[in-house]
Amino acid sequence: VANQLKEIGFPWVKQQVRWEFVETAPGAVNWHEMDTIVNTMNGNGINVAFSVVTSPSWTRPNKGGSNGPPEDFQLFANFLGSVAGRYCGQSLKAIEVWNEQNLQREWEGFPLDPGLYMDLLRRSYASIKAACPSMLVISGATTPAGYSDVAFDDIDYLRGMYQNGLARYSDGVGIHPSGFANPPTARFQDWQSGSYDAPSHVNHRSFYFLSTLEESRNVMVQFGDSGKRLWPTEFGWGSTPSPHPGYEYEGRISEAQQAQWIADAFRIMANSGYVGAAFLWNLNYNYGEMAAFSVAGRPAYQALKSLTGR
Repeated sequence: VANQLKEIGFPWVKQQVRWEFVETAPGAVNWHEMDTIVNTMNGNGINVAFSVVTSPSWTRPNKGGSNGPPEDFQLFANFLGSVAGRYCGQSLKAIEVWNEQNLQREWEGFPLDPGLYMDLLRRSYASIKAACPSMLVISGATTPAGYSDVAFDDIDYLRGMYQNGLARYSDGVGIHPSGFANPPTARFQDWQSGSYDAPSHVNHRSFYFLSTLEESRNVMVQFGDSGKRLWPTEFGWGSTPSPHPGYEYEGRISEAQQAQWIADAFRIMANSGYVGAAFLWNLNYNYGEMAAFSVAGRPAYQALKSLTGR
């Protein structure tokens, strides 16, 4: 991975850390995998962001499952503090506090409440900064969504996070500006005006990379946080002739289009003036439905090598 990142000239990499697998009993932390990643990137001059999610079973005795926070939020904050302290001053430069907390499957056992998430973030921010003041704290990225039984509209959720103090408890604002089968230059307003159309995934703002990016920025400005940057901790386009159920739109995206759209998205973000580190999903995850988003060995990989101003 380090060699691939150097080949394409990217100075950052993000890795998900699943707490449930790292601290299977109180205080029994297995640091081996994180140590290996941080040490390898130390030696290659690459910055690391850890996105920390899930909870060990011992932290959720009355909830079950692992895809939600612990019953005592301070336990999660304490773990993040220990991570920050262990790797302070090394290649680990940023910690993303949770992921897609506006989606029920990622916030299992708790109501989809931005105020509740902000309690987790406040505690985590304090713990991380106490252990390593220079560590960047990135708020958990919301996933593009409207309202349903299992989701909370991401822009409204972000607004709710700001209403509960986000500006004071983050160094960057995480978002996931997905594009589905729409190019990064298209906006929801284009479909509304009749100047753009596609067979599916067009009738809501959350289906558009650029709309999610711009609307998220508008919320930051609305709450006086314009000096901060958006961190797209996941974005990308999948391409495959044999899509998994639910991803049928990927069959309409050629590998050449995937490459072009990814490159265009990076250029849009670089020219925006308000985007920080942006993480493409994904480099080399060749498993299940995620393989369609992988760029290693595909035209998109070569397109990334040709980008300038990274």
